[in-house]
Amino acid sequence: MDITTLIFCALVAILSGTTQALTGFGFVMVSMPLLILVFDPKTAVGLSLILSFFSIVALMYTVRVDTNWQLVKRIFGGAIVGLPVGLLVFSQIDVVNLKVYASLVILLMSLFGLKNYSFKFEPEQAEKYVIPTGIISGFLSGSVGMSGPPIALFLSSLDIEKEEFRATTLAFFLLIHPSSFISMFALGSLPLYTAKIALYLIPFVFTGMFIGRRLFDYVSNTLFNKIVLVLLIIVAGYSLVTSLI
Repeated sequence: MDITTLIFCALVAILSGTTQALTGFGFVMVSMPLLILVFDPKTAVGLSLILSFFSIVALMYTVRVDTNWQLVKRIFGGAIVGLPVGLLVFSQIDVVNLKVYASLVILLMSLFGLKNYSFKFEPEQAEKYVIPTGIISGFLSGSVGMSGPPIALFLSSLDIEKEEFRATTLAFFLLIHPSSFISMFALGSLPLYTAKIALYLIPFVFTGMFIGRRLFDYVSNTLFNKIVLVLLIIVAGYSLVTSLI
């Protein structure tokens, strides 16, 4: 990896780490479309998942008390169902199709979020969407490494504080990300040198996390929800453009 690529990846790691620490999700959504510019899509997916996992481990220590573990367990139960299907897609789909597929997934999820931004589920209504949300997230995690959008959209439709939103999302990622990238390595779908690249970038991820944690203290619940929505839209737009170039 040349110095120009390293600097670019370091900036991506800082931006992604900041986003993750601020909102609880978005690391892969931000990093993967950018890393695809310098790596093949499968390496970009794996690298994003590994770096995101390290940031989650570091963040969970400080936010664990805000986590809704019962909800996490149920969503993860659904994710285990969708993950194998996603991994099958990841191992079979070609490079070009994977890039286009990833971009379309983000775009569709973002448009759904825009349409339903002001909609809130009642507790009874939310119950029936927990498992399907997990299944979709598991599938997307295994196929394109992006389990975040379904979780973010579901949690943003609930009446919860920003602290619980961030902590619950991170806890789910703590479980699903290792399941994804370890399976990718085991299936031979992910190059081993991806782990070596990740080691170079971890310090920059932590730098971004420091910035994001400082910003979190100054963000209200209303502004937090708007940031989540805008993040989904920006990433969707950028991903679509890069997939068409």
